[in-house]
Amino acid sequence: MIKWFGKGLSLTLVMASLLGTGLISTTSMAANIPQGTKLAAKQVLNIELGDNPASLDPNLVKETIGAQISSNLFEPLTTYDEYGKLIGGAAASWSHSADYKVWTFKLRPEAVWSDGTPVTAQDFVTSWQRLVDPNTASEYSYYLGDLGVLNAKLISEGKEDKSKLGIKAVDAHTLEVTLETPVPWFLEATSLIVLAPVPTQLVNEGKWPDFKNYVVNGPYLLQQAVPNERYTLVKNPKYWNAEKAVITEANFYVIRNANDAYKRLQAGDLNAFKLSTPALRQALQGDHNFKILEAPGSYTVWFTLNNATAPFNDLKVRQAVLYAINTQDLQTKVFRNSVHATSVYASAALPGVAENIKEAAYFTQPYPQRVEKAKELLAQAGYSEQNPLKFSISYNTNEMYKMASIAVQAQLKQVFGSSVQTTLSNTEWATFLSNRQAGLYQFYRAGWGADYYEPS
Repeated sequence: MIKWFGKGLSLTLVMASLLGTGLISTTSMAANIPQGTKLAAKQVLNIELGDNPASLDPNLVKETIGAQISSNLFEPLTTYDEYGKLIGGAAASWSHSADYKVWTFKLRPEAVWSDGTPVTAQDFVTSWQRLVDPNTASEYSYYLGDLGVLNAKLISEGKEDKSKLGIKAVDAHTLEVTLETPVPWFLEATSLIVLAPVPTQLVNEGKWPDFKNYVVNGPYLLQQAVPNERYTLVKNPKYWNAEKAVITEANFYVIRNANDAYKRLQAGDLNAFKLSTPALRQALQGDHNFKILEAPGSYTVWFTLNNATAPFNDLKVRQAVLYAINTQDLQTKVFRNSVHATSVYASAALPGVAENIKEAAYFTQPYPQRVEKAKELLAQAGYSEQNPLKFSISYNTNEMYKMASIAVQAQLKQVFGSSVQTTLSNTEWATFLSNRQAGLYQFYRAGWGADYYEPS
């Protein structure tokens, strides 16, 4: 079982025809090998990673790249099988009170950390308290509050002590969670990597995280981390379900350019990579040495306008730019229908979204009408050829986002002429995240993938 997360509106994966590569999935995938099948003792998977992860500490994971690796190192209470069904992870079973406000999880007594110490309910208490603690500075500190966990919101705001969080260890293998109000998707939400346990003893001793001796409870160990080169995972023999982890070694190579990944696939250095550009898709079609796998993705990408500072603190400027961008052309001409244009955040791949989706009013207007409105709004905001609107379009180093940024820049020029002047700026992933969080960008690429299989 190797967990693999797609980055994009739809997931397109190119795979070499090698035994074992079929274990890649957008969810947790346990390999059910047909009876009598003989495999080589060593099953190595080499796959592309778009950039360095921002963090491998489960409580500090904040993006798909970090989740892609960390979700193979740590196991939360629940997870998903290869069919998208929620199943037990670290929890063997669970129950709830009649009002759905108290949840009780029974942990697997056979589960141990990679150093041989038992995984206990207290490890989950430590993790969840650490997540909401403002001192941890997790970007997911709000998460338990959104799930209605007792006092979580107050704690994350620094208004209550973390010891008051609605979670307790009843005994070594029984965990109890109390909610302020019933939340229909609470169980699904416990599958997110930020809610995985952390080793209490190491945290209390100030030795967590220690990447030189990284203690994990998931199916794989972090054997080597070489930033800008590769991250190597090997099978964890102490994992409770180790027999299902058929891949014995996985190498995640940091490759920021899709064309470079393609060349390494052709050379046999990679077994799989994410196919992010239409040109590569066309090049690979008809090549029987490779197989293209496609599946709907639960990841939405958009451009954000920083309305905290000029020029986008002016509503008319924001609307003018929004109306001028032709998302349908981005879908059909730039990405050749490998993405789906929308005005809503929730992906249509999630249950209940496609049949209930309601696009924003502007989005359904004919584009020529939007262009005229955009020009009118920009003029009302005081911008013209003599006083042009100037801003930078920022994105992290990635071929897909580069294509989108160049296309948007061209569309704005076509609509506004010299009344709008833009520049392009790209940085590597970690710097991009920190700059974005600090509010340094004006107009920038953003995105969000579903944290669990539910559209809330």
